[in-house]
Amino acid sequence: MLWLDLVDDGLCIDYVGSLVDTGLDEVPEDDFDPQHEGHGGWTADELAGSIIGWTTAADPDIVLLLAGANDIIQGDGVANAVFDVGLMIDGLRMLNPEVTVLLGRYFTPYTPFPDDPLFAAVLAEFAALDDELLLLAATKTAPSSPVITVDLGAGFDAEFDTFDGVHPNAVGEQKIADAWRAVLSPLLAPTPAGATSYGAGVPGIHGVPVLTSELPVVGATPTLTIGNATGGATTGYLLFGFAPASVPKGWGGELLVTPFGVVDLVFPDGDDLVLPVPVPAEGAFCGLAAYFQVVEFDAGAVAGVAASAGLEWVLGAAR
Repeated sequence: MLWLDLVDDGLCIDYVGSLVDTGLDEVPEDDFDPQHEGHGGWTADELAGSIIGWTTAADPDIVLLLAGANDIIQGDGVANAVFDVGLMIDGLRMLNPEVTVLLGRYFTPYTPFPDDPLFAAVLAEFAALDDELLLLAATKTAPSSPVITVDLGAGFDAEFDTFDGVHPNAVGEQKIADAWRAVLSPLLAPTPAGATSYGAGVPGIHGVPVLTSELPVVGATPTLTIGNATGGATTGYLLFGFAPASVPKGWGGELLVTPFGVVDLVFPDGDDLVLPVPVPAEGAFCGLAAYFQVVEFDAGAVAGVAASAGLEWVLGAAR
């Protein structure tokens, strides 16, 4: 939810981590970046023991850190949980002294038996954990490496927003995503997707072939619209690559793409073609440029070939 919401805001980020599963959730769709380092059921000391290895592998710039609840539920106590959360922050900074840490504060779990001494003690420890995390953030924050608390309990009602009093349901997940988003968004620079024509094409019988597209948003499937310059059945090629070019060709125009690959085109009825081009939901692709040009065989063209102008893609988020 969070990644998709950020993309809708025009913000494109690369999730990192060694996991792609979603724990208690169903198998995820392929429309968002799935990497993460959220280990369900782990206590803060278990997480702290692995933080150096994970940070070395992923090299994160911003870390969304939520830990301590399992320590409380398993009876390890507030002091131990907060100490280990502090160790995680220290470990992150060992490898990236300028890391930004968003430290999550928990919502209060729901129990139908709040007066039961056992449950009452757990609820009291959650309240104490919240206070101690606020104090830890104030102690650990630094200008070069801020620790910013995120109140995941604001507006959250565990009776209705979880399926078991502890784990969020779909409504609760959206509320938690919204809380992270409100704090994370101001820290990110927009990476809007773009599709821009460049260079000049070569006209055929019906002019220069059109080559346009929808915005290449990561995780989406934009379409390329390819015009038919002949008005009849013909064939051609879609050239694509990752660098522009300006190479004069014998058909009276320029090759505008450094070719990485070629797609055969067939215009059976003289109509335009619409080609879907899936863009993987991988945040690492944000800002990547790709280039396209169409070449069509056209007996009415000066050298028997018509060509489109170039089309530059910049992969990114929705505007």
